Amino acid sequence: MDQVSGRGVDGLIPELPVDPLNINAHCAHPNNPTGQAAWFYVDLGSVHQVFNVTLYNTADRVGSLRMLRFSIRVGNTSKLSEHTECSYHQGRVAQRGHVTLDCKTVGRYVSFRRTAGDQLRYVTICEFVVIGYPLSGEGDAAKSLVTMATFFGKSPHRNPRGVMSFAAPLAANI
Repeated sequence: MDQVSGRGVDGLIPELPVDPLNINAHCAHPNNPTGQAAWFYVDLGSVHQVFNVTLYNTADRVGSLRMLRFSIRVGNTSKLSEHTECSYHQGRVAQRGHVTLDCKTVGRYVSFRRTAGDQLRYVTICEFVVIGYPLSGEGDAAKSLVTMATFFGKSPHRNPRGVMSFAAPLAANI
């Protein structure tokens, strides 16, 4: 399977039943060389007030072994070393599960980084959803709460739960 970062922000959350031959068709698979932590980030396109981040784990049997001990960070550049940690998750995210982490901060780039554990260089992110609103906007419209899952392109799309996703570039170490 191709390792494509855009699959982690395509607005598609795996639903049951899952085709065992195509279990991660809508998931990103960042991985690094041995010893380097897996990472993933999204570019929101402008500075946003961020409230929280929800990550959806794979239905794959190794998902809960890889989705643990990670941080969510926010910054104003694409340099991950300049991002500030706003939340940390120690435990495992269950297979087919998800976790929502509070991350009340301001920034343009929101990143995920594994911090410890076996298979440190691997993770499978089936959806990475950032909740917040743009700070540079038109009056009250900019104050409305927006759900953002970012993806290459420009057109909004809906995920299976009907939550609007907006388009913006992203990156991962795939």
